[in-house]
Amino acid sequence: MGSFSIWHWLIVFLYIPLVAIYHLPTSLAIYRKTDNALIVQIINVFLGWTIVGWVVALVMALSSKKLQSESR
Repeated sequence: MGSFSIWHWLIVFLYIPLVAIYHLPTSLAIYRKTDNALIVQIINVFLGWTIVGWVVALVMALSSKKLQSESR
């Protein structure tokens, strides 16, 4: 009962990295603090599964301008 089956290893080594890659555009947009991070997230969640939508979200995340920090 304490041993891992092949399905457990499949989840660990395949499913988790695929989920991380799927959310890469959103993560990059948030990390870079871009001005359109919410739009990137919406496109990624709803159209990311189409590959074209994922590429569009990734390009938007990498090419958009960063929010300017408030200086005092």
